[in-house]
Amino acid sequence: MKKAFLILAVLLSLFIGTGLTVLLKGLYQISEKQEQIIQEVTRNQWLKSVSEVSFFAGEKAYHVARGLDAQGIEKWIWYDGEEMYETPVEGLIPSEKAVEKVRQLYPQMRLLRITPGLFKQRPVWVALLKETGRTQGYVYLYMQMTDGAVVRELKLR
Repeated sequence: MKKAFLILAVLLSLFIGTGLTVLLKGLYQISEKQEQIIQEVTRNQWLKSVSEVSFFAGEKAYHVARGLDAQGIEKWIWYDGEEMYETPVEGLIPSEKAVEKVRQLYPQMRLLRITPGLFKQRPVWVALLKETGRTQGYVYLYMQMTDGAVVRELKLR
């Protein structure tokens, strides 16, 4: 009995240790990537200061940053190494308004995340929702940042 308990304790310790190592390594990589995005947008002088960074993978994969340019205008920047898109924040709906709209449209679903994205070179909020109950599908909802209009809906089952 003691031997079984000891083996179980060792295995549990290894499992927890491995899990923590993987988690910490992942968090470190995310932090490194965020810092890389900040350095790139400031080095290219697209933004002078950065307040938010993100990643978006849609039709293409983009690095995303939000911040102030040299003239003090708050902007969103999307870039992928070949292309760069920018748009001023003024006149765009904030993520909180997009979340409200998502919850109105899909009150029965759970919102997992909302991220800034691009759809046909237009700024959008991309919401990932999960169905609750018996069906366990997902919905990607693309909403224009300008007015919250839904421009794409992908249902995954």
